[in-house]
Amino acid sequence: MHHFPALPQPLRWYLGARARELDRALADCLPGGNGIEHLPFEGDVDAARMASDGFHPGPPVYDAWGEAAARRIAGVFAPAEGRPA
Repeated sequence: MHHFPALPQPLRWYLGARARELDRALADCLPGGNGIEHLPFEGDVDAARMASDGFHPGPPVYDAWGEAAARRIAGVFAPAEGRPA
């Protein structure tokens, strides 16, 4: 949220800090090995990649996040080495 150009400072800074704090708390409380994983967004979020309203992520951001999710899911279902598909 600290990248969202439609949010004025210092609100943008505060909401960004709080969002990062909540994201860390979520990642820390997820049980391991139960098919539940944390998938943080790891990409650039700048004004050019935002929706025209300046508040919501734009299609390039969702594309990148979707591709990351697809790679993670494919990795879970990929056959293990030495095991038939």
